Amino acid sequence: MRRAMLVDLSRCVGCKSCIISCKQENEVIPGLFYNELKEKEGSDHEGFYKYTYPRSCMHCDTPTCVKVCPVGANTKKEDGIVYREPKKCVGCKYCVNTCPYNASKYNALAEKAEKCTFCIKRVRNGLKPACATNCPSDARTYGEMNDLLALAEKRKASLKAKGQEAVIYRGDKLNTSMIYLIPVGVDLPGLPAHPQIPTSVGFWQDIVQPLGKLAMGSVGAAVITSFLINTFKAEDKPAKGGKVNEG
Repeated sequence: MRRAMLVDLSRCVGCKSCIISCKQENEVIPGLFYNELKEKEGSDHEGFYKYTYPRSCMHCDTPTCVKVCPVGANTKKEDGIVYREPKKCVGCKYCVNTCPYNASKYNALAEKAEKCTFCIKRVRNGLKPACATNCPSDARTYGEMNDLLALAEKRKASLKAKGQEAVIYRGDKLNTSMIYLIPVGVDLPGLPAHPQIPTSVGFWQDIVQPLGKLAMGSVGAAVITSFLINTFKAEDKPAKGGKVNEG
């Protein structure tokens, strides 16, 4: 059973409860955020609008971070949670630089990459993630994927009945476990309609990783990656992908 989270932007009030509860639950160091709250302002034929939208790991169906990790620190669980094992991470930053959503963060103090894990310890104990538990406006709902997709469709229909169109966003081909309900006509930076995986991921998988492991083992491959990654990042940034509500 795949777990997921629905974020309904028509209900988000920008209170930052999800940000605060995430940092407290995961003991995230100052200056680092697994959850980030973004804002989008604009105007249309109805006048001025402002939306706030939280951003975190999208828990992709085919996670780039799992593909590129040279030491197997990133894994995708049976319920869809993409988990990072801190003890295995060697801090090569490849997951940080190749994530299409910029969701992996580097902790310079621990010299390791970190990210949202859907509060996996809470979930394994029958609780909801801290962000969903503490959301006062019911903008976040955690549960089973099919149930949340049905809920998203229901809320979409409810908004339409009130004269507001909305789209359901799941990262196109990435099929993310984070589901967003987004008003039509609102372009949200960081949530591209067609998120792109850098071509350097293929270079890493097909050339650098095999050669590095052959020569020096997994850690050696990570060292090679660390040396090359800034070049890849500068020359091969993920495409913005356009508006989330196209199509």
